[in-house]
Amino acid sequence: SRSNAGINGRRHMFEQKKVYNFETCGPCGNKAKFGRTIYKCRDCRIVVHPECKDKAPLPCIGPGSVKTTPGKTTVYSLADLTPNQTPMVPALIVHCVNEIEKRGLSEVGLYRIPGSERE
Repeated sequence: SRSNAGINGRRHMFEQKKVYNFETCGPCGNKAKFGRTIYKCRDCRIVVHPECKDKAPLPCIGPGSVKTTPGKTTVYSLADLTPNQTPMVPALIVHCVNEIEKRGLSEVGLYRIPGSERE
């Protein structure tokens, strides 16, 4: 969409690595095998197989000040999930809006109200 076109242009900065511990490919969800080549984004830290590199979700958004995955008892504020670079919108918000715009524009109640229900 035009409203978030700048942020959607943010690409991953992949670095090639060898697998020495268990890594899961973000796009396909399969485990990377020991000793094989993977790519890891230096900003958002997504891990991908070489063949899944083009399937990594965009935009690339850094993790913010949170350095570990929140546990069941861990509570963070939205500000903790805000990346350091502008426009400083948490990845959760960006990816949710992108999915709604991609798949939910025809759903009643997300962005539109049927004409018969308008006042």
